[in-house]
Amino acid sequence: MSALSKAYSALLPVLLGMSLYNLSLTSPSIFSSLTTDPLSLIHDPDFLGVSSLCLLLGLILGSLLSPSPSPSPPSSKKWSSKVVYPISKIDACTSDKDKFVVMFETLKQQMLTHMKENHEMPPEACRWVGDMIQYNVIGGKLNRGITVLAVQRTLKSAKKGKNVKLTSEEIARASVLGWSIEWLQAFFLVADDVMDDSQTRRGQPCWYKRPEVGMIAINDSFLLESFIYTMLKIHFGGEEYYGRLRDLFLEVTQQTEFGQLLDLTSQPQGGPIDLNRFTETRYKQIVKYKTAFYTFYLPIAIGMITSGVTSERAYELAKKICCIMGEYFQIQDDYLDCYGKPEDIGKRHNIAHLK
Repeated sequence: MSALSKAYSALLPVLLGMSLYNLSLTSPSIFSSLTTDPLSLIHDPDFLGVSSLCLLLGLILGSLLSPSPSPSPPSSKKWSSKVVYPISKIDACTSDKDKFVVMFETLKQQMLTHMKENHEMPPEACRWVGDMIQYNVIGGKLNRGITVLAVQRTLKSAKKGKNVKLTSEEIARASVLGWSIEWLQAFFLVADDVMDDSQTRRGQPCWYKRPEVGMIAINDSFLLESFIYTMLKIHFGGEEYYGRLRDLFLEVTQQTEFGQLLDLTSQPQGGPIDLNRFTETRYKQIVKYKTAFYTFYLPIAIGMITSGVTSERAYELAKKICCIMGEYFQIQDDYLDCYGKPEDIGKRHNIAHLK
């Protein structure tokens, strides 16, 4: 018998004695029956409550004192080994964009399978999410996602000292990361359209403007974000850099939400417009946090992490350059939002509140 088992055996009578003593003080009638006619207590609800409490205490004590089973050794099997990539379809494509697009359907089906098999979601819920993903994730230029492939190819070539191609599996895995950014973009856009009362996005009604959707779109945006971390875990959970990859997405998401906060609070809510609050300094903060980090820095940093870059100086330099590029990009985007034709830019905003 182990030392813990001996301690448990020694403490059990003490626990029982304490319970009986407490019973004699709080419920003398039950204590009297226990010593004279114990069978009569079977039908006494008060006794059943007390005995259940004693049993619970015993189980808790037993669980605390019983030796814990030896932990299973960590599995060396990588998460990615569970995944079958559409290699033949990727090989049949010639451009990066076509190879990238091939992975979308695979990832969408993985998320729906995850809902069904791991979270007991009914067919109706899976159909809703499938339609929602198709409507909101597809339709953009995909520049953010495809950039991940370009970065990985560039860094691989730099290591080899010559131009090299990514293998089909490397393309597939880089595409997973690229689509994770596109999922993040969809999350931001679905929520942003609600906050801005926008009418169209990518040439079609905003998701929340569909009559069957409405404010369900808010929860849908949360789902889009959550799927990012499901994809990362499925495909990269066994990699040493998985934690850094996950933390990068969390940090960039928070930075983007800070930018959205600065944007939404740049004017008083429900009051007259105050242009004195909208300074150049604040505008640069908005575009840096709302756009630059997730549009330019995120795909670059992802490629660096998965390519084994560890120099913090390299990451800081990349961030500095990407933020400058992001600033110019967002200035152009804001100009087009203001002066561009909806049929050309694919977006229509509700500007009635500005008139």
